[in-house]
Amino acid sequence: MISNVNAEDKLIQKKLPFDQSNLQSSYTLDDGTKIYIEQFERGDRIWEYNSENKSFKELTFVWNFIALAKYCEGIKEKNIYFAQNLEYYLGGGTNIDNQQIRIFSLNDPSPWRDSDLGIVPNIDWAKQFCEFY
Repeated sequence: MISNVNAEDKLIQKKLPFDQSNLQSSYTLDDGTKIYIEQFERGDRIWEYNSENKSFKELTFVWNFIALAKYCEGIKEKNIYFAQNLEYYLGGGTNIDNQQIRIFSLNDPSPWRDSDLGIVPNIDWAKQFCEFY
């Protein structure tokens, strides 16, 4: 059975809508949905694979995808992810060395500071409150 899953994953990866060398990570959600993270020049794209029509849908993009969690204490939504966005100061400039880690819904098409579900100081701290894939 495991070899069938691996064979299916390899077949899906051959159909990725981006170069396979840009595949940062992939996840299988509890409901069987497959999520792929593409790392590209300007950030990370999150893709969902539809097994019924064998197609990919771009869910969103972020500056830096960190991790995907099944759930976290205190957050009602399931299948949430941790990421950083490049945020600019009024008048220009940014702080790229210490970006905030924000939590977003996988279904949020435009993750930004006005749609985050929370922020965490670091991913190690979040591990005590969340179950990760």
